[in-house]
Amino acid sequence: MSVGSFSPIPHHCPWGHLHHYAPPNVNWCEENLCSWIVNPANTWSNLAYIFLGMLILKMTKDQKTLRMFGPATIFVGVGSFLWHASFTFVFQFVDFLAMFAFGAVPLVLNLRRLNIIGPSNQFTVFYSYVVGMSVLLFIFYWVEIPYQSLVFVSIIAAVLMEIVLYRRGTENVGYKNLLLAAVSMGVAFGFSLADVTGVFCDPQNHIIQGHAIWHILSAASIGFWFLFYRQFNFDGVDHEMANEQ
Repeated sequence: MSVGSFSPIPHHCPWGHLHHYAPPNVNWCEENLCSWIVNPANTWSNLAYIFLGMLILKMTKDQKTLRMFGPATIFVGVGSFLWHASFTFVFQFVDFLAMFAFGAVPLVLNLRRLNIIGPSNQFTVFYSYVVGMSVLLFIFYWVEIPYQSLVFVSIIAAVLMEIVLYRRGTENVGYKNLLLAAVSMGVAFGFSLADVTGVFCDPQNHIIQGHAIWHILSAASIGFWFLFYRQFNFDGVDHEMANEQ
């Protein structure tokens, strides 16, 4: 995956100089426009994350720990919006910073469920993970290792911890929403992969793009993921176990 797959942004365009000074390491199918919004479809589709994050904030007014889902999801939307609007590494880093922040949420929640950490140090773990992954991203960038692989670290860790929790069998857990999250994310990944490989690709279409569909479906996955964790009592707040999930 490289910037050279399509024409880079000319220097005279709004983001041209920053793009050439610090180019990203991947170019999606959508044609790069000489505009403040370089990739319209891939940019505006990020509103799905922002709207979802605002809804989560409204639903978690009395749940301090679970409320982390809200700002993390909004951050994902804003970071990805800026990255696709600019097509520069500077805002691609912001996009990854947001993904690291969101990826830290299920890690923290699962560590809580495993009784490895408690409320007093959960935010220390959260910020330590985000900082550590950000440092690794810069190292990967300079040595030209695809840093997209770093996103999978939190996914793999969350899956492994969920397997451990399932095998322990100490929780009364409904898994429907977690399965729906996995299916949504799997389909979303398929569209994104088809986009970047050119299988599903019309560069001049600025309304429907495979990666834009990824944004919408992965936002749906985050929504299901949030509903899965909502069945747990992290802050001593009484709410029903959603066993029907």
